[in-house]
Amino acid sequence: MTWSRADWVDAFERLTIAFDRAASAGGSPARAQLPGAPTDDPIPSLEGFARMSVAWGAWLGEGSNPATIASGNAMVDLLDLMRRGLADGTDPGCPWWWGPIGDRDQRIVEAAELATGLWLGRERLIPALGPTTVALVLDWLGQVEGRDVYDDNWVLFPSIVAAVRRAFGREVDDRAIDTGIDRMLARYRGDGWYADGGGHAFDQYTGWAVHWHLMLWSRIDRDRRPAVRRLIERRFATYLSGIVASFATDGSRPLFGRSLGYRFAAAAPFALAALLGVDVVP
Repeated sequence: MTWSRADWVDAFERLTIAFDRAASAGGSPARAQLPGAPTDDPIPSLEGFARMSVAWGAWLGEGSNPATIASGNAMVDLLDLMRRGLADGTDPGCPWWWGPIGDRDQRIVEAAELATGLWLGRERLIPALGPTTVALVLDWLGQVEGRDVYDDNWVLFPSIVAAVRRAFGREVDDRAIDTGIDRMLARYRGDGWYADGGGHAFDQYTGWAVHWHLMLWSRIDRDRRPAVRRLIERRFATYLSGIVASFATDGSRPLFGRSLGYRFAAAAPFALAALLGVDVVP
């Protein structure tokens, strides 16, 4: 089966409508409630919102896309959905607050995804959020700085958060951005592949976690480190050129590495490459 843009848009719309229903059940987009999920733990709801926020931000970042989407008889205002979720989740006085961020906390991961969605959709999101909510979000994201992280792709999450906070006007030390970037760059092993942790740690996270965040950093932080930006782009292009051969004509591919769910992200590096203008695959 060959999917057209209309097929992808339909999938995006249906996922968003389903999320909106879960948000209604939980009382806020910040606390979307899936059947069987614990009601006293904000992390599953945060994760659901944060991961979808990347898609929503990308959608809103394309100016020709409507802010209101529809599927069947249901409609969702994406700007309002994101505004309410970000306002409720980052306000300590709100019952749907996502809570404080600690060391090696899953919130560190989700903070990076929220920051990514905010940056991708910034042209429409920032005016819709308003200065009060933007300040709440940036304050909540700021808790990531200085936190201990696992020594694998996690080192990139604080870098993304710090780069986005700086892009929105906050004072951020270069070290808060560069430490994680440089630690990952030092783990390059050739042919487009990074070791995702110590030793012989290789799996498909190289594409949808390591290259993904390095390439986003290269655009968010713009030309502050031009030589590093060019290095990251070259390595990304090398990865894409090599990995494309693992896909059959019907889209099937070898599955290896952890996280069954993330295997569905196999197309993400190619989409990111096209978006950022380094698409080396016909």
